[in-house]
Amino acid sequence: QSPAVLLPVIEKLGLRNNEDYTAGFKGDPSMLDEYIRSQLTKKLTVEKGDWGSQLINISYSAESATQAALVANTVADVYAEQQFLRLTGPASERAERYKQQLDELKRNVDAAQAKITEFRQRTGIVDSGMSVDIDFERLSSLEQRLLEAREQRRIVESRNAGDQAVRDATLASSSIQSLKSELATQQTRLAELGTTLGPRHPQVQEVKSQIAATQRALDAEMQVYQGNASSQIGSARSLEGQLKAAVDSERAKVLEKRRLQDEGAHYDRELQTAQTLYQRAVDGYDQIVMTSGGRYNNVRFVSRASPPVKQSVASD
Repeated sequence: QSPAVLLPVIEKLGLRNNEDYTAGFKGDPSMLDEYIRSQLTKKLTVEKGDWGSQLINISYSAESATQAALVANTVADVYAEQQFLRLTGPASERAERYKQQLDELKRNVDAAQAKITEFRQRTGIVDSGMSVDIDFERLSSLEQRLLEAREQRRIVESRNAGDQAVRDATLASSSIQSLKSELATQQTRLAELGTTLGPRHPQVQEVKSQIAATQRALDAEMQVYQGNASSQIGSARSLEGQLKAAVDSERAKVLEKRRLQDEGAHYDRELQTAQTLYQRAVDGYDQIVMTSGGRYNNVRFVSRASPPVKQSVASD
């Protein structure tokens, strides 16, 4: 008998246009429905069954048998519909909101998959879990060779800078020692001749000429050794430069491969997370759909009102 039930009954039956229900109304038009509801309430009887029965009996008094049955049945229909909506309405609304969330989660999955596809097409990498162990081993090997070449270059440069041990090694050369010995012999011979012969004597001039030739040969031999040392420095520096370039290049490759590996792993995690959230949402949505889609109610009709065959007359 509440307005929540009777106002929809007024709407369904079009009682606003029925003079039997609007007769005598003179107030604000906005109060017409309330006036009609008061008319319905006066003629509507709702009774519960005896002894805790769950039956509800609805009866209505009207000027005609057809109208009496029609109003009683409409009240029962509206009440049953509202009971059904109270049971399924919240679940239906939740299902609709859930569906919108599902659509958003599905778009997230598609976007994450698109990122992986674009990444694979751009890099040619199918497995983001690729190993970089071989590249690290190659880089470590090159770095070790670079350290050895750098140390060798320092040794050669130290020798060329006048290291005493290097000079000793140079002087210990057999060819240099032979020339020095020959030069000493010639100088001794010149000293001996100088005691008895004048400086212009042919023998003195010949020994001087021999001394000059030997000195030139010794200087040339020393220059050859120094040239070899410079060549060794150049070779050592060249090797060090080549190895350094190789190390830099290999390090850049390793870093780029690691960056791509991290990027691919990031996309994989994004896709896995999106798929997990979407699957969980789908499982929950199935339960909500089952709840909202069930055609059940806690109100059933035992019998519907039929137009009475004779008029009831109230006693005085």
